[in-house]
Amino acid sequence: MHAVGEMVVDQPVRAAVDFEDQELVREARRGDSRAFDTLVQRHWGKVSSIAARFLRDPNDVEDVTQETFLQAYRHLRAFRGQASVRTWLVRITVNVCKNRVRTAWWRRVSLVGAAPLDPAGASDAQALAEGAVLREQFEKAVATLPDPLRVPFVLRFLEDLSGAEIAAVLGWNESTVWTRIYTARRELRKRFASFLEE
Repeated sequence: MHAVGEMVVDQPVRAAVDFEDQELVREARRGDSRAFDTLVQRHWGKVSSIAARFLRDPNDVEDVTQETFLQAYRHLRAFRGQASVRTWLVRITVNVCKNRVRTAWWRRVSLVGAAPLDPAGASDAQALAEGAVLREQFEKAVATLPDPLRVPFVLRFLEDLSGAEIAAVLGWNESTVWTRIYTARRELRKRFASFLEE
């Protein structure tokens, strides 16, 4: 049974990818550097995308992406295969991002400098400007959510992970994941109601 709005993934395809990833980890543990390079190539985009959701500066995203794979390489022997390699890498990425955000120098970075994405279908400068303001306000609102709400919300709606994958990444029950996502959505609705009134 799937939660409302949860995307159904083609299970045989995912299972085959997971099996191949597990085999690459085994080969990398035996010293095959090409196997680890293949893992990096397969998952670089996902790791980088998740880092970009949490960090504003492209240099930080690059640093976190590299640090994620460095940590994965260092901890290959600790990977037990209870979760997929993808889930394991997402967990490492989230933890590296959290550590980066906690540092004093990073907290001084302003969210305002981020370039907003163009809203689909904007046909004139005013619509584009309004869409940019709305996106900036949304990104600020998401960034100010506490970690227990922000992290599952970002992983679900911006990275399209399933509730089960998020639960595996964060070490929570799936019901906790959906409760926190619901709470995050409710919080964002409240914040946007006041913004739209202004």
